[in-house]
Amino acid sequence: RAFAQSTAVTKLTAREVDLLGLDGALEKLAAQEPELARVVDLRFFAGLELAEIGTLVGRSERQVRYDWTLARCWLERELAEVRGTCMLYAARRT
Repeated sequence: RAFAQSTAVTKLTAREVDLLGLDGALEKLAAQEPELARVVDLRFFAGLELAEIGTLVGRSERQVRYDWTLARCWLERELAEVRGTCMLYAARRT
């Protein structure tokens, strides 16, 4: 089943997302990158602003923005089942 999220979050949420696919991808992300998964939970599901997340997790807004970008990229790649399409995430992992 697919659904459309509020456009207030990001372009990732503006698309229709398969809930089961998203859940599986988030579980995988949490196992590999727990900090990124927490940012996704707070942004995507709780609707917090980046500055609010930064305050909550004790990081700067800039660091949270970077993590949010990485997490979105990781999830988009995972959901599309296309490996290596996110250069930002791939660069971080090397």
